[in-house]
Amino acid sequence: MHSYIPGYIRARQTGRLQKAVQLALDMLCPCTLCPRQCRVNRTGNETGYCGTGRLARVARFSTHFGEEPPLVGDLKTDRAGVACSGLLVRHLVMPGRLEDTRQILEFLKTRVSPDTHVNLMSQYRPMGEAYTVSELNRPLSVAESRKALQMGKTSGLTLVR
Repeated sequence: MHSYIPGYIRARQTGRLQKAVQLALDMLCPCTLCPRQCRVNRTGNETGYCGTGRLARVARFSTHFGEEPPLVGDLKTDRAGVACSGLLVRHLVMPGRLEDTRQILEFLKTRVSPDTHVNLMSQYRPMGEAYTVSELNRPLSVAESRKALQMGKTSGLTLVR
């Protein structure tokens, strides 16, 4: 059996990581990193709309272990709670599309596995051109987020945060 090597390690070993770093730096001068494309020279420490220069400010962080290995079957975690095997689906709930969420949960339960673990994500925020699309120009409301969570709880699937 082959041992699993995370993608970020493979990227470093093959030189893809260094190419990605250079590509990101190239996007900072002129800055086209976000949808606002303010075109300032962030490598020269100019600040654009975001107020960030060459070095980004971290608003928040959490533990993330990079790429997950292929996950099939019941979700199994190690002592630290990191998924080792199984299926975890992360679903971004969209404004005005709760019926889609209901159908996705039903599909996962009936066509994939009733043992599927689901992370319902409510953090959608319109950026860039999304503001010009009426269906996408607003974040999820509190009521929609609560309704999606209730759908998840009654779906019979296991919800994870």
